[in-house]
Amino acid sequence: MKVFHLVAAIALALCTAREAVPADVALVDDLTVMALGALDGRAVVKTADSKMHVLKVGDATPGTNATITQVHTDKLVVEEKVSGEGAQPATQTVWIHKPARPGEKSTVQRMSSQAPAPRVIEQQTVQIVDPTRAGAKPN
Repeated sequence: MKVFHLVAAIALALCTAREAVPADVALVDDLTVMALGALDGRAVVKTADSKMHVLKVGDATPGTNATITQVHTDKLVVEEKVSGEGAQPATQTVWIHKPARPGEKSTVQRMSSQAPAPRVIEQQTVQIVDPTRAGAKPN
């Protein structure tokens, strides 16, 4: 736990100021994972407006429609509510990977929780008749 707090303090100290971005345009893709504490389920993330947040499993990520569901040693897993097809909202599982080097952006992978619509394949069945047995009775 002490190691996590040390890493979080270092991450906060290394944060550089950037131009502010309005909160209503924040996306999960704009989050950068600074530190991950898999043992206690906490993570330090930097939002697009360069603010640092210490979050735990179950917390909403600031300015987004996402909730943290898991904290791993290499990635943060969130569930994001997105507008789905039609009027129903959908949920996507999003992996936000910790950058390989300090100062880089996090890599984001999205997984859809909804299966794609089934494809309907219409087929026509044709019965082949042997012309030599056309008048013969079936066995």
